[in-house]
Amino acid sequence: MLSEDFIDAFEHELYESLENKSAIQLISGRWALSAMEKGERPLFFNPAQIYLRHVNFFKGRGFKQEILFRALGKNLSGKLIVDLSTGLAGDSLLMLAMGAKVHSYERNPSIFLMLYREYQKLDDELKQKWKIHYGSCQDFQEGDVYFFDPMYGSEVSKAKSSKEMRIFREVVRDDEDSESFAQEVFNKSQKRLVIKRSKKGKVLLEKPGLVFNGKSTRYDVYLP
Repeated sequence: MLSEDFIDAFEHELYESLENKSAIQLISGRWALSAMEKGERPLFFNPAQIYLRHVNFFKGRGFKQEILFRALGKNLSGKLIVDLSTGLAGDSLLMLAMGAKVHSYERNPSIFLMLYREYQKLDDELKQKWKIHYGSCQDFQEGDVYFFDPMYGSEVSKAKSSKEMRIFREVVRDDEDSESFAQEVFNKSQKRLVIKRSKKGKVLLEKPGLVFNGKSTRYDVYLP
């Protein structure tokens, strides 16, 4: 377990590197993304609560019909999935609840600050299955499956965005290098690559080998 001094020092260094320090604030010992509109509350992150919600949801119905489960290749038990763009970890935690091990990468310092402190509070059993890393993935041989969820940009109407997504978008902006990065991952890993898109969004790379459509989301799957 990391010492409090190490955690504080790392957080301080990361915070000092921020270009926009007003985007995030420390409230009662927890990092939160600042609200963008008057009257809104800051956005907190609670991975333990999100994970438990997924686990409880799947208890009654299972997850074999979930399109993400099918896109990832089914039979996730023991498989290592590399989440290349963690964000607020919704997909990482969902994949963990489906039985996978997950290594999550996040390169935005404000978002990683939120992830990092809350991650330290998780129980050891969950942390054995889930590792978080600051920066972009450089080792394209570590995972069994690679998962990429770049920002959709103008494909998603701001009017339809949730409060969480609106605040998140103000901090992260669009992934301008998403196409070249996805191509690099696929070329170097030669592993299954799953790219999450809005249902009507353009294909990021060439025609995918498999496509799984949900109500508002699409998973494009590239096979080695």
